[in-house]
Amino acid sequence: MSTESEKPLVSLIIVAYQQERYVREAVRSALEQTYEPLEIILSDDSSNDRTFDIMEEEVKAYGGPHTIILNRNEKNIGLVRHVELAISKSHGDFIVTQAGDDISLPQRAELLVAAWKNPTPVDLVCSDVLVIDEGGAVIQEGWHSPIIDPLSLDEAVSRGSCYALGCAAGYSRSLFDDFSPMSDTVYQEDNVLAFRAWVRNGVRVLPNMLVEYRKHSDNIFHGKETKQHKMRFVRHIKNSCGIARDRLAAWDLCNQPNDERRNELVRQERYYAYRSAAVESNLLGVLKLAIKGLGNGLSLKNALGLIKLYISVRLFM
Repeated sequence: MSTESEKPLVSLIIVAYQQERYVREAVRSALEQTYEPLEIILSDDSSNDRTFDIMEEEVKAYGGPHTIILNRNEKNIGLVRHVELAISKSHGDFIVTQAGDDISLPQRAELLVAAWKNPTPVDLVCSDVLVIDEGGAVIQEGWHSPIIDPLSLDEAVSRGSCYALGCAAGYSRSLFDDFSPMSDTVYQEDNVLAFRAWVRNGVRVLPNMLVEYRKHSDNIFHGKETKQHKMRFVRHIKNSCGIARDRLAAWDLCNQPNDERRNELVRQERYYAYRSAAVESNLLGVLKLAIKGLGNGLSLKNALGLIKLYISVRLFM
């Protein structure tokens, strides 16, 4: 950790899984960062291809100033747990994350950390991206939707949604150290971390395109569909439940007021908890859930929606 008079230590973390086609470029882009002092964590989530071997090759060939930590998980633990584990092995005050198929431009860490506390401190800084294809050709300049949305805590609460573009973000270490691990069902960590930042010191957007985000057939969110639709749908319901639970926990941890905004977070957490239970229930169980939900503050529309959800999962997927 750095002192107030020093440049902060920054940790750039690459998390990879089954990305042998792209990881060499990803690692080299980290090694070419202009910012110092920089610690680079290269972590592989138990790939069964050459992802980790390529990481090792690049480290052995490197003779530059950055500190490098190599990690290979003994078993696959999934994206969110992998990110948290890699961060636990780091020492930086500011955390920059990168996937094993993306490319950081050389000044990425330098520009993100410069915006971190200037003109005022924030907990999350996010840049724009260039979207590239499998071969590295640019197919889109700039993200297709807002980089961070929404841009106020009140709106994040009222809308029940909040995200920052995870592939292009940097975070205060405190967003990990001062909070409990994310819920086991969460796979969209950028939804959780953006809300944590809003309940603390806020977020900042840079217009610079500092990451080449690779869109290809094996992307988690933009790739081909490799699982049954029903399984993906149920997973998304549980993900939403975990996000809602983590938002409420963040609100309380940061000593936000016990006001109508908190009541709204409680309503959202309750709603998603009922939906999560409904997709795993049987017909009698979901009817009981709907009745219980009515007595526990769910609207008639949302209670009936549990039955509709159950039918959709069982009959139409």
